[in-house]
Amino acid sequence: MNDPGNERKLLRACRRGDGTAARCLHARMFPILAVAANRVLGDRSLAEDAAQNALLRMLRTPTFRVDLVRNPRAWLLTLVIREALMLRRSARRSAYRDSRRAIPKRAEVETPEHDQLADAVESLEGPLREIVLLKHGAGLSFDEMGKTLGVNRDTLASRNRRALVLLRTALVEHEADEKEKSDAR
Repeated sequence: MNDPGNERKLLRACRRGDGTAARCLHARMFPILAVAANRVLGDRSLAEDAAQNALLRMLRTPTFRVDLVRNPRAWLLTLVIREALMLRRSARRSAYRDSRRAIPKRAEVETPEHDQLADAVESLEGPLREIVLLKHGAGLSFDEMGKTLGVNRDTLASRNRRALVLLRTALVEHEADEKEKSDAR
């Protein structure tokens, strides 16, 4: 069943426009590609999209390049892994943009407390700021963030705790500074 020579023949026939070969290649490879993509993405629906995109990319590949392929299965697995990584990056960017939209702009909220909190959040290093924005701004769970970012949920929870400690410290220090200023007057 796993005959690279036969898969190679199917691949070439498919590229020449043979519909039967295309259906046979799809039936043989789609489940394998979907499983590989699911291991990268952790989401069955996105994995199927990645597998479909990889097969479409194969169809758009020039025939002379397809003729150079020695192991179609390995080549298609490489294509699907690339597609899965692109989908994962796209999902990360989308989640980040959504989290940025969830936090009101400074001009929309006029309280000094919000300004202090916004300054404290902005002072956090990148990954910690991202976790705070996704968790508390966009309302994502650690599981949702883990799937989107490709990071273990326990790591995300640990980063969140560290970020909250840093935020609390920054806000307490700011409050102490303000108290000293008012006492000095």
